[in-house]
Amino acid sequence: MGSLGDRRFALMSAEPNDGDYQLTPDQLAAFKEAFEIFDKQKLGVISYTELPALLRSVGQNPTEADIETIVEEWDPNGNQHFDLDTFLRICESDSFKDPMKEEVLMEAFRAFDPDGRGVLKVEELRRILQVLGERLDGEAADVFIDFAVAKCDPDKTGEINYEVLTQELLERDPKVAYA
Repeated sequence: MGSLGDRRFALMSAEPNDGDYQLTPDQLAAFKEAFEIFDKQKLGVISYTELPALLRSVGQNPTEADIETIVEEWDPNGNQHFDLDTFLRICESDSFKDPMKEEVLMEAFRAFDPDGRGVLKVEELRRILQVLGERLDGEAADVFIDFAVAKCDPDKTGEINYEVLTQELLERDPKVAYA
């Protein structure tokens, strides 16, 4: 079995071909850049303990269960690390959710709009952020609410038009890291 240095050379010399992935050029560039940032020792591998932060840096918000599923699927031998090719394969797989698809966001918002009015009360949105899924507490929830109000409730009616919010969220810069 070769040393980690040998593995690094092998990984670097077997650079993945950009055409091998079902990712847009912007996605590919952003994912590679994120991987390189997290590969602090420049060994060509990253520990699975860093996977949640790495995924968050590219716009994902994985739960612990999501991470466990990804590790089980992508590291069946228990190596506890992955290379760039594996990360890019994760990013193009079904394990990698695109939470910013319009229909996914709209469906989620509609679930909390029983009257079908197309709006959510600001306090209901705050409660949802603080109680469901990956909870946003305190400052993180405040930042999101402030963004939503500024973009979707400029008259301060106390209601957020979630179709407008969805469009605002979809217009985010894909190269910006959201922690």
